[in-house]
Amino acid sequence: MLADSDTRWKWGALTARRLTTGTDASLRHERPVEVSGLLLRGRATPTPRQLAEVGEVGIDAGRVREVTAVEFLHTVRDEGYDLVVLALVGGAVQAMLHGLAALELPRRPVIVTGYVGVVYEKLADGLLLRHGADVVLANSRHDAERFRAVYEGVGADASAVTEAALPFLGGAPHQPEEGRDTVVFAAQPSVPASRADRTYLLRRLVEHARLHPAARCC
Repeated sequence: MLADSDTRWKWGALTARRLTTGTDASLRHERPVEVSGLLLRGRATPTPRQLAEVGEVGIDAGRVREVTAVEFLHTVRDEGYDLVVLALVGGAVQAMLHGLAALELPRRPVIVTGYVGVVYEKLADGLLLRHGADVVLANSRHDAERFRAVYEGVGADASAVTEAALPFLGGAPHQPEEGRDTVVFAAQPSVPASRADRTYLLRRLVEHARLHPAARCC
C-alpha cells in the first residue's frame, strides 16, 4: 500500500485489511497477501504518531518507510506484489500507473484506488486520472453511478468502478446525546495552506467551544 497523507494512509491501510482478511466479498483478492506500507515523500507525509494510530491493521509502523516515486516503482519490480493499493491524489495515481506500465512487468499487480470520502470537486478530472486502475472504489451506490457516467461519457471503460462502503464505517451507529449539539471538524493536511490561516481556523473553533459549552466538538 502506498499513501501520501495521514487521511489517505488510514484509508489505504484499512482498505488493505479488508482485502486481505476477506471481510468484503466484492473486494476479496484470490489469496491472502501480507500487507506492507510505503509513504510517498511529500509535504503531507504522515508523522510517526499518525502512523501508530492505525497500527491495528497489521502494518508495523516501525517498518514503514518513505519512498520517492522511482523508489516505489523499483520496489514493486523487485518485491513482486500481487496487489497494490494506491491511496494517493489523482495526479499521483496517474503517475504511478504510467510508471508501472513503463516497467513492462511480466505480471503486473492488481491496482486498487479510490477516494477517502465525499467527492465534491473535480469529479471528472480525478476519475480520469485514476482510469487504468483495475479497481476504482466508490463509497456508495450514488458515487458508483456518477463514476460510471463520467467514464462512459468519454467512451472509457467503466468496469473498474466497484461499490464499497468506506472502511472507517465499522461498528455500531452513532447515537447522539439528547439535547446536545455536536460539531465535527474534519482536518485537512494542506488546507488552509498558510500557518496564519490554520491558526485563525483553530482559534475560531476554540471560540465556538467556549461560547457553547454544552456542545460536543470533535
